[in-house]
Amino acid sequence: MAQIKAIACEVMRDEWAAVNASGIETVFLEQGLHRYPEKLHRELQAAIDKLNDGDVVLLGYGLCSNALKGIRAGNKTLVLPLVEDCIGLFLGSSAEYLVQFNGEPATYYFTKGWVVSGKDPYQEYLKSCERWGQEDAEWIAHETMKNYSRAAFVDTHCYDIAEYHNYAERFASFFGLKLEDLS
Repeated sequence: MAQIKAIACEVMRDEWAAVNASGIETVFLEQGLHRYPEKLHRELQAAIDKLNDGDVVLLGYGLCSNALKGIRAGNKTLVLPLVEDCIGLFLGSSAEYLVQFNGEPATYYFTKGWVVSGKDPYQEYLKSCERWGQEDAEWIAHETMKNYSRAAFVDTHCYDIAEYHNYAERFASFFGLKLEDLS
């Protein structure tokens, strides 16, 4: 009998816990893999290959910079959402993601998972101050974000947002971005 298993990005840990009432066994992969789509592809393929034939595999990933292109499931049934990336999942649909993208394409999105697991430019700035000095670290951070005009906090209603929303506010203030709340 086929068993359902899941493989997801660690940024979805809380959202997955909120909907995983049946206790589906889940493997969470590191968020940082998104920076290297080829590596994400390899790690995801390895995680799929470790599962038993006949298993149904739910993926907590969007297309993620084409990292899913060429993923093989063998004798497993692969179920994946038709979204560009996890932001579409957090917003509830690919259609809502496109509404947001078309309205404000230069947006940096936040959820609790992105704050906790992500390596965003503000976190990198804080780490780089000691190494490069505040002035150079600030210049690098602002160069990284120079094409962004908005930060958006997506409330997925799976946890208390106060601490994570406060972080998004600090991020937006540091980079001179407007902050919008989405749910």
